[in-house]
Amino acid sequence: MSDPVHDYLSAIGRKGGAAGRGPAKARPREQAQAAARARWGKRKARSVARTLQHLVGCSVSGRGDK
Repeated sequence: MSDPVHDYLSAIGRKGGAAGRGPAKARPREQAQAAARARWGKRKARSVARTLQHLVGCSVSGRGDK
């Protein structure tokens, strides 16, 4: 008396859960840290650009610097 829908969803969950596990995904600490720095570097660069854009927009519009 197994439910086919439940079995199907279980199979999908097993495949998705196995995506980031095991030696295929393992990497040295230095490589992981470099990847994290690269991700956060992109985020920080985007944030700085948005802040500068906002500051330039404020001074041009006459609202003054904040």
